[in-house]
Amino acid sequence: MWQYFTSVSAKDINFSNDTLLALAAVMRRNTTIQRLELTNASLNESFVSALADALADNRNSLLSSIDFSDNKYAHFPPTFLC
Repeated sequence: MWQYFTSVSAKDINFSNDTLLALAAVMRRNTTIQRLELTNASLNESFVSALADALADNRNSLLSSIDFSDNKYAHFPPTFLC
């Protein structure tokens, strides 16, 4: 039986914008990730916007938990992803 990732977790990593946008692109089609934790990962508005668009397009997403805590430059209201 195939085993698939059900979570993505990264802490204290300074992701490049290209890497973050690639992650958003993956989430556009992903059907197994349930938890996304990117703490202190230098998130930016373009990533959060791309992720929101990707999740809106992916009706089969199982994502149920997002943790973007401790991102100094990511001051987005909780409704930004709604």
